[in-house]
Order: sequence, then structure tokens, then C-alpha cells
Amino acid sequence: MVRLETARAANDRLVSKHPLVAVFVGATTGIGEYSLRCLAETASKATQGRGLRIYLVGRNATAADKILGDCRKLCPEGEFQFVKGGNLALMQDVDAACEDIEKRESAKPGARVDTLVQSQAVLKLEGPREETKEGLDSSMSLLYYSRVRFITKLLPLLRASKFPPGARCISIYAGGLENKKQFYPADFSLRQPEHFSFAKVRSQTVYMKTLLFEKLAQENEGKLACVHMYPGLVITPNFYADSHPWWFKLVWVCVAPLAKIYATSAEEIGQRVLYLATERYPAQSLGADRKDVASSSNGVLGGGAYSVKADGDTNDLSAAYAGFDKEDMREKVWDHTMQVFRNAENTK
Repeated sequence: MVRLETARAANDRLVSKHPLVAVFVGATTGIGEYSLRCLAETASKATQGRGLRIYLVGRNATAADKILGDCRKLCPEGEFQFVKGGNLALMQDVDAACEDIEKRESAKPGARVDTLVQSQAVLKLEGPREETKEGLDSSMSLLYYSRVRFITKLLPLLRASKFPPGARCISIYAGGLENKKQFYPADFSLRQPEHFSFAKVRSQTVYMKTLLFEKLAQENEGKLACVHMYPGLVITPNFYADSHPWWFKLVWVCVAPLAKIYATSAEEIGQRVLYLATERYPAQSLGADRKDVASSSNGVLGGGAYSVKADGDTNDLSAAYAGFDKEDMREKVWDHTMQVFRNAENTK
């Protein structure tokens, strides 16, 4: 376990040494918001936000204005911009948001993205697939396809980062919760009804993300690290969403008082997400000669792709990936994902 004090001290050093250009996707509420606010507050204490530049991508302009207004008061020398995200389950809307970021950032000296934090999600607890016009289930798209699309579209800016341990892509959701019985390599998009459920979407997207993150880390050695985090129990406004089924609302009313005792606070989860941008999780090859770096998802110290628990320790995934050719599966996941993107580009 990484102690919270350790994470907080590392975060203080991070922003003091390296003013960040960061993109937060889905940060108008929940863990993304808490993480964005944490970065702003940490930078305010170190440098009053000097050199800090944040792009918040989301749909709720009113919520974004409130968050970024608070950040501007904290960090008078920082720069905070809202990017209208549209429906981020659609690759075409993701592309539009990325083009907006690229246009704004290219006008800045030293254009780059040092940190990309993604938490966009709609957690569908029951019911069938809800397909977008691009032919993807909306919840699966937000958890996987949308997040990968942001990385690949922003890759030139991420590779332009001069951040010493490499640019960082952080995905918040269920890292390490692979379930071998709920992985379907012959049906990556879970089109068969018997393959689709909340638990199966979770496991499928975790498998695919881990495999694709490892390939991205290999292909961008020394430039990019990808981190997939399981945040644990964090009570966000999503727990009270009207879209939840009646049985969840009933259960939550009963367990909420106890859950609040054990839940991670907004301040702590913000610190722990920001900690994933520190040198403990470097791009591949940049931590090869160090003993204090994290073990990657393929078991190599400083391997560039990381599956992380809520407390900052990494998951042992050896059992989850035993029994199949992992390198071959990485290629299959990559080829499938790129084909999905090509199909989306041709959808009108």
C-alpha cells in the first residue's frame, strides 16, 4: 500500500518541478472532478498555478464553469479551458473534442499534453445493449473505445511532452478486475446477447484495455505510460442517478450509511489519481535502472503499462492472462479496435 502522505508529497514535488498540461475527460462530476480539483489545489500551493494548463472535456457547461471558476481563484496564474464534449460514446464527437484541443494547444509555445485523465462512463446495471449510431454499445464505448480514441487522437501531443517519466494516460475504472469466465475474444464488442451484462462489460473492457495499453507502451517506448486504475469505493453523485433501477436505489438506501464509513474521500482519491502521474509509473525503459518504480501489467518493473489498485499498488495479473498467447491477443485487440475506429469514421 502506498501511504496517502507518500502520494501527497510526491504530488507536491511533481507540480513544483514540472508545470503540467493536462486533459481531463468526463470531469464535470465524480472522480474526474475530484482529481482535477486536486491538481489545481496542489499547483496553487506550489506555484500559484504558474505554467499549469488544464482542458476539461465534458457535456455539462454549467458544472464545468463552476469547477474551472473555482480553479482560477485557486491558481490565478494557471489556465483553465472548457472543451464541449458532445456525446463521448461517439467516436466522431471524440474526434471533434480532440481537434478542438489540438487547435488551442498548437497555438501555445511548447504545445503538448503531459497528462490525460479519463473517467467518462455510464454504468448500465441492467438491460440490453444500447447501440449508438456507430454500432457500439454506449456504456462499453465510454469505458473502452472512447478512451482509446482520445489517446490515439492526442498521441502527437502526448509524444511531444518533455515530462521526464513520459506522458501519462490514466483511465479510471476497474483496473485488475479481469474475470477469465467473462472474456470473449471472438466477440470483442459483445454483440451476442448472452455475452452482454454489466459484469461482462466490465471484465471485457478491462481485458481489452490492459492488452491495448501494453501495446501502446511498447510502441511509444520512453514517451508514454498508460495506467488503468481501480478506484475502490468512492461515493459520487452517480450513486444517486435517476437512471438506476429500483432495486439498486433500494439497496443503496440501506447500505449508504455503512458505505460512507469505508468509502475513500474526494480529497484522497484526487491525490491518488494525481499520484499516477508521478515517476513511480514511468514510460517503458525510463525506469529500467530503478528499484522504486511500479511493476507493469506484464510483470516488468517500469514496463510502461500499469494496472493499479485503489491504494497505488499494482495488480498481479499473471493468473488472469495465463492460458493464452498474450502477444497474439494484443494484436487481435488492436486490430479490432482500429477497425471499429475506421467504421466510425465512415458513419454519417
